[in-house]
Amino acid sequence: FLSCYSSRGPNRNGTVKPEIVAPGQWYASADAKDGNISAGDWADLDSTGKYRQMNGTSAATPYTSGIIALMLQKKPTLTLGEIKNLLKAN
Repeated sequence: FLSCYSSRGPNRNGTVKPEIVAPGQWYASADAKDGNISAGDWADLDSTGKYRQMNGTSAATPYTSGIIALMLQKKPTLTLGEIKNLLKAN
């Protein structure tokens, strides 16, 4: 679901937005090895001690760029339009 502070669209000219969404509200994130995080109770480690529950849409961009990097690794000839269509369809 979209974060309450993310726009659900449409924009001013009626175009439906957003076209693409990525995790950002609550997601599991790898924990830093040094463990020096003071994010409060919301970022407690999971039972394995390797992941934290995180919150923040700033993670959506690196998540999406990682997916795109994997797509380009598999098929380096993808165009920007093909990437956008694949993300929207999947």
